[in-house]
Amino acid sequence: MKVLITNATCIQDIPGGASRCVDEIARFLARSGHLVTIYVPNRLQKRQRESAGDGVAIIRFPYFRGFLRILNPAAAFYHYWRNFRGEQFDLIWGNSPEPWLYIPKRAAKRIYTMHGPWLLEASLDGSDSRIKRFLIPHLYKRILSLGPLLHFQSNYVRKACRAEFGGIDALQSVVAPALVDEACLAPGRDLLVESLDREKLTILVARRLVNRTGVVRFLNDVRSFEAISGALQVIVVGDGYLAAEVREIARHCSFLRYLGPVEQEVLDSLYAKCDVCAMPSLDAEGFGVSVLEAVFRGRPVIYSKGGGMGEFLDQFIPEYGYDISNRAALKKILTMCLQRKRAGLLKVEPSEVPYSFSKSLSAILAALQ
Repeated sequence: MKVLITNATCIQDIPGGASRCVDEIARFLARSGHLVTIYVPNRLQKRQRESAGDGVAIIRFPYFRGFLRILNPAAAFYHYWRNFRGEQFDLIWGNSPEPWLYIPKRAAKRIYTMHGPWLLEASLDGSDSRIKRFLIPHLYKRILSLGPLLHFQSNYVRKACRAEFGGIDALQSVVAPALVDEACLAPGRDLLVESLDREKLTILVARRLVNRTGVVRFLNDVRSFEAISGALQVIVVGDGYLAAEVREIARHCSFLRYLGPVEQEVLDSLYAKCDVCAMPSLDAEGFGVSVLEAVFRGRPVIYSKGGGMGEFLDQFIPEYGYDISNRAALKKILTMCLQRKRAGLLKVEPSEVPYSFSKSLSAILAALQ
């Protein structure tokens, strides 16, 4: 089978997310004997073909930043026409609207991964403009007109997208969480230079620093817990338009350290050292690779209920979930974590995690048959 996988993620704040999934899906299909090409943005100003290993080819299309971003649709379409003119694929898998929506109907089968409700995400992130409200329904219409198998990362995302734009139910769909291989989620090496106080509860927050992820709200809630904040140390990694606000909070909070965006090896080290991870969210998220990176390292995840992450984590660690607006519930969970750490009971058994990369991916592909 000849496969083209597209991805338009242009800023990767921390290792993980759509780019991580695209790479692992591609390698899985290549190992199964398929010919795979990944079509991604030109982050490094390269325009030639290159190899990702394991029989996977990468083609990068030009990507403009700043006020030139308006040229990206035309650039993606032109670059596609230059590279794939007349080329036929058996399967096209899209992970974001552009450039997938500019590809002509040159595939026998299509899959589109719907990561989240677009209008709600734009609203929560403070970028809810008239232009987006005009364009997003057209993106939905374009997706529906091509009739792909829709892949949702959670039932929450399917319901939210249905609420934003009708017609979703007319297409065949599959629900499966973020697709990353458990074999790639092994504990990493110890690369953290600065030592941590092992007597304190170490909380890792590996999140995109935008409004919808709720990180600033989480940090301000923890600041208010004066009775226990002295027994905590919170490490935040990631980037986004709220980075300056997180940095300012860190200046006034002795328990908080903000490391900015980090490489995968450093993130692996942090997962190995932390006691628990925190994944707050304002609900407009389908899932999160960081969730799997945590639980497959035996780390519990403090999470806000709702959204795709809550739907997944409720299945096996419901005691770590809280309503994002319930500050008292969060304090109770942190107190419970402190008690379990002192008793040596703060861990998750990976064998109890209801997730399988190969089974989930196989189920999506089987739905195309």
